[in-house]
Amino acid sequence: MDARVFFYDMKNLEPKTKTKILRKLFGKAQKSNFGKYQYQVHGILPEGSYIKPVRSVLIVKRRFTAKVSNLFDSSQIIYKIYDIKVNKREFEK
Repeated sequence: MDARVFFYDMKNLEPKTKTKILRKLFGKAQKSNFGKYQYQVHGILPEGSYIKPVRSVLIVKRRFTAKVSNLFDSSQIIYKIYDIKVNKREFEK
């Protein structure tokens, strides 16, 4: 399966901004009424469309490349993209 690997650097950003970007990318679990209700707020990358092997490295399916690069561009994140081939089963883990 064709995929793209992103190497990104968020050293120049404030922690508040980093958290905001990561929530847009991956989503978050939201709790209300003292944890009585819990629901998932989805990000731009659905579950099973990315692999995050280590910090600052993100492997995404080819069709999500534009969304991720647009988010990184708008947030002034320094990144590099490379084409790779990944086994389909790696995204199912």
